[in-house]
Amino acid sequence: DLVRSRGLGDVYKRQVLNGYQINDEELKILFNTAGEKINDIASVANQLNFLKNGNKVSFVKNRNINYTNQCYYKCGFCGFSKGPKSFNRKEKPYSIDIQEVVDRTTEAFEMGASEVCLQGGIHPDYTGEFYLNMVKEIKQTTPDMHIHGFTPLEIWQGAETINLSIEEYLKLLLDAGLNTLPGTAAEILDDRVRKYLCPDKITSSQWAYVMEVAHGLGLKSTATIMFGHIDDIDSVSYTHLRAHETVLD
Repeated sequence: DLVRSRGLGDVYKRQVLNGYQINDEELKILFNTAGEKINDIASVANQLNFLKNGNKVSFVKNRNINYTNQCYYKCGFCGFSKGPKSFNRKEKPYSIDIQEVVDRTTEAFEMGASEVCLQGGIHPDYTGEFYLNMVKEIKQTTPDMHIHGFTPLEIWQGAETINLSIEEYLKLLLDAGLNTLPGTAAEILDDRVRKYLCPDKITSSQWAYVMEVAHGLGLKSTATIMFGHIDDIDSVSYTHLRAHETVLD
């Protein structure tokens, strides 16, 4: 029992509840935990949540709008995007124009949604103007809708296509009405794994840079870890720590 042999029973049951930050080695041990010990970890997580938030549960009524499944990146795990070699498969490639996105947002708002999530493939014809105009037109029609949109990959590509820095482009999106960023395109923030998983995507440092600039401007975000493919405990724990440092601190 690695958890018990390293004395982590006391660490995560007592010290963590008093603010102790577990280190990388301890995190890897927790990731390797199995059986009933997982219940212990979940119990501590529940206690931490209670200490921070009290006995409250909240939710957001959200509509997720994927405006295109066409993408010129070649991520090995993706079953969503369509590129030149996959146009003849069951699901056909599509691209929804901005007006359709606005109409779907309005429909969602009328049904009680308070947030719309905007994400899609990296379409070869999209530029930073496409994402910027989408935010502007949504806010003109439904100004009270919270826009949770655009992965760090889309931000990076959008800025690059109109020759702006990440900060300049994020400022334009913020002024247009973007509220928060989704934490996707992170996958595993370990370039050792990304080299095989998504070799042509932004690097882990580029992902983190977009998030750091966004937070500096007051844009909050989430962080997403996708594990269970060619990763290992080292890469998953490294990703967790890096995402925590980038997004939560």
